[in-house]
Amino acid sequence: MKKIVSSLAFISILSFVFSACNKQNQEYLLGEWNLLSKPVEDVDYKWYFTESKVYVMATDAKENEGFTGELDTCALGAYYLKNGVLTMALPVGPCRGTTYAGDWDVQGLTKEFMTLRLETNNGAIWYEFQKEGVE
Repeated sequence: MKKIVSSLAFISILSFVFSACNKQNQEYLLGEWNLLSKPVEDVDYKWYFTESKVYVMATDAKENEGFTGELDTCALGAYYLKNGVLTMALPVGPCRGTTYAGDWDVQGLTKEFMTLRLETNNGAIWYEFQKEGVE
């Protein structure tokens, strides 16, 4: 009986810790992120996370409008963050050099920096971000 009670207590503590970590990571994720490791060097990329949606923006992403030098939203969709995996439900089509849909492994997430990794058929894609407004 003692083993069952101690096992239940241990499981309760673990679920509380993971729940707190997931909530903190969700709070860190919210806001605007500048992509530092750019797929195309001359293009600026930003990801913006709200409570339920992610906006992927790139310079002149709306290719049918010509070159304006402005950031355009090229992908928009829901996302889900759980247990170190950021799942983004975005259109599969390319956006200024790459696609963003899929399950990204969160390699690091703080108030200031984020590192993500996506496994593809062509190997891993690594992205490093800095939170907007943090120098």
